[in-house]
Amino acid sequence: MSYIDWKNDYELGFSLLDHQHKNLTKIINQLHELVFKRTNISKKEAKEILNSLTMYANDHFETEERLLKRCGYVDLTSHKKHHDLFKQTVNKYCELFNSGIIEPENIADFLKQWLLDHIKKEDRNYISTLKSKGIT
Repeated sequence: MSYIDWKNDYELGFSLLDHQHKNLTKIINQLHELVFKRTNISKKEAKEILNSLTMYANDHFETEERLLKRCGYVDLTSHKKHHDLFKQTVNKYCELFNSGIIEPENIADFLKQWLLDHIKKEDRNYISTLKSKGIT
């Protein structure tokens, strides 16, 4: 059983965005698996996964924001603020991890909660806008 089991109710109905969300869950699952299946995780291994997650999340956010802008999504500014706060929080967690203040499992817990909440709440708000523009 994965840390995050992808469920159909997480899907928004837009193939590219759903694919990206699934990939984000895979990266979070990799971090969780690395942390909990091993007794000793190196900082290098954790940093590689966190860097991968950060880069992929940034690409996803750029894709999503470009699409929302193109479709005239009225709450784009607010949505972008959620993305920016996520980036700031992950950067802060990475700094704390590098300083030995927090463990990677704390980061995995935050990532899981944030991603699922964001998909189920914030991302659901733009469904009607994208569908009205014929996005699939």
